Amino acid sequence: MKRLLLLIVVGLVVVAVGVNWYYTRQIRDQLDQMANAVSMFGTLSYDSVRLSPGGAVNINDLSFQLHQGRGGIDVGRISLQTANLLALLTLEGKLESGRLPESLGVSVKDIQFPLDGALANMSRQMPGGTSPSFASGVPFDAAGCDGRTQFNANDLMDMDYFDIRADIEVHYQLINAGNRLRLYASARTYDASAIHLEANIDLTSGSLSTADLARSMENARLSSFSLEYEDLGYYERMLAFCADEMDMTRQEYVAHHLESWKQAWTRFNAEPGPDLVAAYETFLDDPQQLSVRSGGETSVSFEGVENYTLSSLLDRMEVGLAVNYGDPQPLDIRTPEASPQRLTSASEPSPAEPAADAPSTAAAPAPREEETYTAAQADNTQTDRAEEAAPGRTSQWVQVEPAKLDAYRNHRLRIQMRSGDSYAGRLERVDSDNVHIRVEGVGGFYIRPLALEEIREVEVHGGS
Repeated sequence: MKRLLLLIVVGLVVVAVGVNWYYTRQIRDQLDQMANAVSMFGTLSYDSVRLSPGGAVNINDLSFQLHQGRGGIDVGRISLQTANLLALLTLEGKLESGRLPESLGVSVKDIQFPLDGALANMSRQMPGGTSPSFASGVPFDAAGCDGRTQFNANDLMDMDYFDIRADIEVHYQLINAGNRLRLYASARTYDASAIHLEANIDLTSGSLSTADLARSMENARLSSFSLEYEDLGYYERMLAFCADEMDMTRQEYVAHHLESWKQAWTRFNAEPGPDLVAAYETFLDDPQQLSVRSGGETSVSFEGVENYTLSSLLDRMEVGLAVNYGDPQPLDIRTPEASPQRLTSASEPSPAEPAADAPSTAAAPAPREEETYTAAQADNTQTDRAEEAAPGRTSQWVQVEPAKLDAYRNHRLRIQMRSGDSYAGRLERVDSDNVHIRVEGVGGFYIRPLALEEIREVEVHGGS
């Protein structure tokens, strides 16, 4: 027995060593080919390639240096992150068969880029090239700074940012067999700022096939999102730099910047309301953190987003703003009264667009639960839009008692649960405990049971 256990342990070690050697060798070969391809411009080097037990491939100490002149890019570590070691070992096979893994991420740690180096200078000297620009993540941060709309590398060096150091991470997760996509991205620039983005997108895929997922993007809907900005020293340096450029005190420049910032919103055919202006002024006095987050249950179609003004889109998704880690307040952005484009509410079509293209006022609210899929189904999205956006058309959605649903077999339903979750589909059947709805997707359909006692409200479409 002991000998058998010893043989198993030795076998597992041999397999692990062999797998590690195989995968790291493949990556090293690819890196060597890249190094050969760029050898006429500079030297690409790396220290090591490692496989982690958690399912990540790490390339350590990657560097590209030009042959002449100071400058290049150094990266502490590039990581391809999978769910676990098994997911990593099967990744290549899945991609070759046209399927995506349920989760995948890439992180780049400790990027170092000198702004006074040869690469930055080359970008300025190329035909049509400009100095590398910088975006803090807060709209119009350069407003009022001697005519600037953004800051370039020379400006940043005047703010004492000579070497940009940053970490970047991007990760996705496909939930409920490809019917929901969760995205996460973050970028941290040392001594400047950090930005974190999360988004949930409802799909109609029902599959992890790349072809099905690509087709489902036509009907994709943004269910929820959050965007956070953390100041790590950038705003204090920026305000001091611009005050010096404008020959003002810091207090004078903050007041001047605030007025220019308000005017800059006209580029989006919008104007900040008094609450938003007051919130931004609070942030300027003590720059720490800003975050915006959707709070509504109604999703928005990517295809129909152009039918909204910025203010009506924010209202539809109930977007709130928090300053310096305080409580969120409604994001107060308005459409100027003098604007030729009138405010487009969520309940009426834009006059510039055909009524059938306007977003539906009675679109089913998007779910808040990971496993729930409530994107507008592929077989009824366009019908709903045409019926509900048409002027003067009475809605065909009728509220029905859950106990009487059995009379509406194969009708379209919209169901609100007591938990706040919402679902949409066609009625398949009703039994003593559950309502069973059929949810359509690009890859087929699935039947979802919903407990009758947990249902708060049901609407049935009269046109079936």
